[in-house]
Amino acid sequence: SSVFYPLSLDTGLPILARMTADAENMDPLVKKIIRQVEYYFGDFNLPKDTYLQSQVKENEGGWVNMETMFKFKRLADLSTDAKVIIAALKKSDSGLLEVSDEGEEQKLRRNPAQALPENNEETKKLNDAKTAYAKGYNKESTTMDELLEYYAEHEPAVVNIQMRNYFLKEDRSKHFKGSVFLVFRTEEACKAFIEAESKEYKGVQLIRKFKKDYFAEKSAEYEAKKKKKKKGGEKGEEKGE
Repeated sequence: SSVFYPLSLDTGLPILARMTADAENMDPLVKKIIRQVEYYFGDFNLPKDTYLQSQVKENEGGWVNMETMFKFKRLADLSTDAKVIIAALKKSDSGLLEVSDEGEEQKLRRNPAQALPENNEETKKLNDAKTAYAKGYNKESTTMDELLEYYAEHEPAVVNIQMRNYFLKEDRSKHFKGSVFLVFRTEEACKAFIEAESKEYKGVQLIRKFKKDYFAEKSAEYEAKKKKKKKGGEKGEEKGE
């Protein structure tokens, strides 16, 4: 995944926000703004986003002004018009955000009625239990925007998508692996996705596993390779002797 703004520690990607009943008729830009801003203030990102948390704590009532929000590159790429951002957020019915455009300054905050999860080991375990590994996406053409659009329509229980990348040592260039981590709103929704008879993306059957099972398999593969390498080394020493 990519870091969208320089001062934040978060490296995740936008939440698939719950839209209003007539979301299908909603302007595409409005949808993207809602997804992006609700991601910043959502349960997945805000607990570990030290920069945004510092802004929330510094301002009375937890309000954050739009001047601060435009430091987040992905939001600024969508629009740098505060009125456009505020107007879009008013169309979300998730209840996550409160907005204010009274007076000259437009600002927003996370709804104080929605308690923020703590950034601890327990929260990490809960998130991992709701995260699926999925593989089968085109490595060359898949984009985050198309993933967001697709899962907003076909899997509304998905609240976060992380594209898995690798870096070439030669030039440190980033490349998509063809797999993603999908965080679901509940463990039950994640299980339903994984255990479904069929899940496709652009006509390609997806390989699906729980994130924890995927890492367990990779760990076992790594240990097996280590043992094989060690065994090969011991045979080589015997032959040399």
